[in-house]
Amino acid sequence: FAENCVREGQFAEYWLFEPNHSVLAKLFAVVAECNCHISHDTLGFSDVPDRSVAAAVMIQVLDHLLDPVATLRQLREKLGPNSRLLLVTHDESSLLQRLFGSRWPAFCLQHPQIYSAKTTRTLLAAAGFDTLQQIKTRNYFTASFLLKHLLWALGVKVQSVPDLGHVTLGLKLGNILTIATPEGEFK
Repeated sequence: FAENCVREGQFAEYWLFEPNHSVLAKLFAVVAECNCHISHDTLGFSDVPDRSVAAAVMIQVLDHLLDPVATLRQLREKLGPNSRLLLVTHDESSLLQRLFGSRWPAFCLQHPQIYSAKTTRTLLAAAGFDTLQQIKTRNYFTASFLLKHLLWALGVKVQSVPDLGHVTLGLKLGNILTIATPEGEFK
């Protein structure tokens, strides 16, 4: 995502919050030519100037937060006029969740919150946002990756599966993309 923003976004400055230390070298390489700030503190935006952000993106972040309303309220203060917030969350009402029930991989200790389109809208409203659009996203996976994770969800803990020719499939597997704006900003 950061690569696409650098290539196509034409943003003057980047504020990135990434707790995963193992991806830092690659992230630094992506933004090497940019005016960029990278922080490991994903729960505070105190260094970001108020009303300075044009676009904020949280991909699979809300699911991990214990108090998402407080975090979104802090983030709202950083968003400028006509800004957008893009969220990607797991969809607890997805077909995949209904098929696997409690074995659905998104149900884990690392996800104290799981959302549906309706609960995401409710959460955003509580934090002072208007929801503009929600769509189910398409994820792209190799067939061997899908097979391995299907087996794991069924209780068969295989370490590897045969390479299935690098076939990649685009499937709607249980994520929602939500676009929002600070309340009252959209005209």
